[in-house]
Amino acid sequence: MKTCTKCHLSYDDDKKFCKKCGSQLVSENSIDPKNLARKTVLEDRLKMDPLNLELLHEYAQFLFNNLLFKETISFSLKIQAINEEDELAKELLLNHTLSLICFKKQIRLENN
Repeated sequence: MKTCTKCHLSYDDDKKFCKKCGSQLVSENSIDPKNLARKTVLEDRLKMDPLNLELLHEYAQFLFNNLLFKETISFSLKIQAINEEDELAKELLLNHTLSLICFKKQIRLENN
């Protein structure tokens, strides 16, 4: 699946440009079956105990390691809502921002 970073529309992998705005599409990171199973288990555990900071840390780190940055932000902000002084959440948000900057630079280099 590919996505337009401006319009947030999804397209098939064979498409190269957004039909709406014409910008180049970016491939979404897919997750392998083993990690997909782990993700499901972590999500099920979170449903049973949604305010467990240790579990939230584990899940947020898992998301970051699998390059699922949008979800990483959401869970890092949830951790900070529970504990504003949480250093791991701050670190994940910082790492996400840095990764996003590097990703955007890479896209610009590929377009030139």
